[in-house]
Order: sequence, then structure tokens, then C-alpha cells
Amino acid sequence: MNHNIKSVNNALYKSKARGFSFLKGDVINYLKRCVSYAIAQNKNNVEGVRSAILNISKHTFGEHDGCGDWCKAKSDPNYVYKYLPNQQPFTCPEWRQELEELLQKQADDAPQLAPGGSTQPNESFNHMVNTRAPKSRHYAGTLANKMRVACAVNTKNIGSEHINIVFEKLKMSPSATEFRAKLERSRIWKRSYQKKDSVKRRRLFLKNKNTWRDYTASSQTGLTYVSGMSSVMERAASAASKVASVPCYLPPPSVLLPECKLVIVDIETTGFSSSDQIIQLAAKCEEKEFSAYILPTKKVHPKASEKTGFRLQGGKLRRHQHCMPTCEAGKACADVVDFLSLCANQVILVGHGIGSFDFPRILKLLRAKGLAKEFLALVYGLTNTIPLIQQGTVKKEDCLAKMYLKGPQWEKLVNGAHDALVDCILLDALLKHFAVGEVTLKEKVQPIHQLLQKQAALKKKMEHRPALLAMQTFGVSKIMIGKMAATGVTVEELQSEYQTHGRVGLEVCLGVQLAGKPRVTTNKSIIDCVEKYLQSV
Repeated sequence: MNHNIKSVNNALYKSKARGFSFLKGDVINYLKRCVSYAIAQNKNNVEGVRSAILNISKHTFGEHDGCGDWCKAKSDPNYVYKYLPNQQPFTCPEWRQELEELLQKQADDAPQLAPGGSTQPNESFNHMVNTRAPKSRHYAGTLANKMRVACAVNTKNIGSEHINIVFEKLKMSPSATEFRAKLERSRIWKRSYQKKDSVKRRRLFLKNKNTWRDYTASSQTGLTYVSGMSSVMERAASAASKVASVPCYLPPPSVLLPECKLVIVDIETTGFSSSDQIIQLAAKCEEKEFSAYILPTKKVHPKASEKTGFRLQGGKLRRHQHCMPTCEAGKACADVVDFLSLCANQVILVGHGIGSFDFPRILKLLRAKGLAKEFLALVYGLTNTIPLIQQGTVKKEDCLAKMYLKGPQWEKLVNGAHDALVDCILLDALLKHFAVGEVTLKEKVQPIHQLLQKQAALKKKMEHRPALLAMQTFGVSKIMIGKMAATGVTVEELQSEYQTHGRVGLEVCLGVQLAGKPRVTTNKSIIDCVEKYLQSV
């Protein structure tokens, strides 16, 4: 039955494609139900099935002489055909000829259709066998397979109580008899319950509800396939990719090599803002150590001086009254790149809060000295140690060192914290104390190209956001404006697409699918607000 109705469905949709555009989804479903009712109401009656199928064309064209008592239009001349076009019977003679040809093919198969057969019992039995002898286990090669299939056959034919018969023939005492009787009563009740008309209607309603949900989900992405919108899609995807693009000095994504080394790095600066200068750069890789002091061109912030002991006095860098040997920033940058290349061909930089503080400042200095390309060619990624060694609310490295690094060998170093090289040594000791090994540090690494892609996107976002803020007065939220800016949407782009393609171009520009998600949004109310803004300007 199910396979036959599918063939009717396919034939009706082919007719729709040939020009009978009034065959909407509701009309096709109604005609399919007519065929299935004609078969079900005349089960095992070949002539009854044949005549009922052929009568469908007459019934849908308003001729009810051959209809049975089920037809309400037979006694009601004002009957409303709920599912037919304009709620009126068909009138197109060409469609009548095609429909009669389709129904004649069904009537010719009446001997096969009359039994009203269904594959459902077969599927049910296959499921029962599959639960007892699953395909994921090779029971077919064992003696147990016959017993498992036989158990499924008995359950299908006799029910859950078949095991009592087995026990009786084997002269075994039955076990859990009442439980199996309860299962059988439940099975019989479920079978009769599912045959009720109200239950069938509920199943049909839920099936349609799922269909509506699928249609709604597909309609959200349908605009990306509108004819003539390919150029809009390409421009939108290109703009989004440019936002995510990275500076020219970033090497392509690389694979983490087995010989990659971990290098602990730390810096000291003249202050706490991003514009402050580096005054010490240090690194440690196993037993190798590096440290360089850089003479700053601005004074050290008083709070930073109080914390680290560094200050600029008389044109010299001093720390706790000691004059530190300094070098030019360019030489320090070249030396640290040489140090990393001596460690390995590929390194991972490890640091306490390295991603938010140390690395951006190191990279800024290297960019200024023209060594960023060489530096990034060596660095695979960054590992932040804060989440790996923090203890509750205690996160600061100097506090952790005072709490856990005990003994005379550590006392002097702990007191000398806030020297970059000393901080590297202390961090190495803390990692060993908390048993954070090389494997963990490599697992937690953030690849460098991903980090710089995020930085580039953030920079573009800050560039585009001010011009888009004018949309806020038209109901576009700050969050949505930030999302537009982050994906490279500009006011000029929106104006151009809206003027050229109207609202459809606007919807495609904001809703084009990138990596399975809309570029910005497909929400109609948000697009309405954007459209109002564009109309105002």
C-alpha cells in the first residue's frame, strides 16, 4: 500500500511539472488519500477497488452518481471541497484526461492492490529479529543464531507468553509468568489503541507538524538559491573572508611536529597599557636561558616601578639601584629570534597569561623592527598556564610561587620575582610541581594563525562598527551591529545591494550561508529595521 501511494505521489508531481500548477501540496495529498481510501474500503474486493479508483476522477469533477454513502457532496449541492483549488471541483478537461489515465493504471493493478497488503508487519518482524541478533554482532556464525531468530518468530506469532510453552515442554518450572502475561496484555491493548480514528488523526497531525518544521527550517536558507543572487552571495562571502584574513607575514597553518619544543617566555614593561614599552625580554627552553634588557624611551610608570623595581634614571635603566646592561630594541629582537631557532625548528611559547599580555607586546615590537615574519615562522602556537596551575581564586604567579615553592633554593628567587628570567624559572618549577607535563601543554596550545585571525577580525570590527551604529535608532541592537562589523558588513555594501536588488539582495547579503550558518542573520524583523535605515539614508 505505502509503495503504491508513493508511485501516485510521483505521478501527480510530474503532472504539476507539466503545467498543472493548481496541483499544490494539499491537492496532491487529498488525491493520494482518495486512492488509499478506495483500496482500504474495498479490501479483498477486486471489482470494488477498480470501480472506486475510477470513480475518483468523477467525484473530483463534481459527478457523484457512483459515490457511496461516504460522499457528503452527493446530498449537499453547496458542498465545499476543502482541499481542491478555490474549494470547488476541478473543471480543466486536459487535467481530467490526465487524471483518468493515471487512475486507469491504478485500476489495472486492482488484483494486486485489493488485499491491501503492507510491508509494516515485515518491518516490525525485522526489527524484532534485529534486537535479538543485531548486525553489529556476528551471531550468524554461531549456533545461538537459530535460537534468537526462533524467539523472534514465536514472539511475533504467539506473543510474549511463548516462553511459558517452551518451559512447559522442557519440563522446567515457569518463571515471571505474570510479568510476561502483563507484557502480552500491553501488546494487545497497544495494537487496538493504535487503530482508533482519534489516534490515527493525532499521528497524522504530528507528522504534518514535523513537515511544517522542516519546511520552516529550509525556507530560512532558501533565499541563498534565488535566481540571480549568485553575485550577491559571492560578494558577501568575499567580504567575510577578507575580514577573517590575516597579515601578509603570517605563515600558512602548519602541523604540530613531534620535535616541537616548549619555550617559557616572560616580559617586563614600563606600564600596564598596550602602548607601554618592553624593558626586559626573557625565555627558557629546558636548560637554555635568554634575557635581554632594552632601554626605554619613556619613564616607567610609578606603580609598575613599585612592583618590578625598574626605573629610568639618568638615561639608564636601573633595578633596585643596580644599573642594568641594556641594548637596542632591534638587537634584542634579533637575539630572541636566534635563541628560538637554536631551540628547535618549531616552538610553542608558554607563559602565564601569554595570550593577553606578553605575546601581543612581543609581536608589536617585532613588527616595528621588521622581524615578525621570521618570528612567526618558528612559533606554532601559545599555551596559557593560568588555567593549568591556578589554585581556586589564586592565579598570580608570584603568589603561587610563595605558596608552593618552599625551601632555601627558592626563597631568593621568589623574593626576586618580577624579573622576566626569574619569572620563567619560577613558572617552570610550578609546572613541575603541579605535574603539568609536555603532553598537556601541547594539548592546550592555541595555534598562532587562529589567534591572529581573531585579532584581524577584531580590528576590522572596530573599523566598521562606528558607521553602523546609526542603525541603532531604527531598532538594530548593538550585538547585531557588532556581528555585522565582525563579518565585514559596511553601510556602503548594504546600500549597493539594496539599490540593485531590493530587499532580496539585502536578505541574501546578510543571510548567505557560511560554514553552515548565516553570515549575520535571516531574522525578518531585523532585516526590516535595516531596510528602514537604508530607506532613510
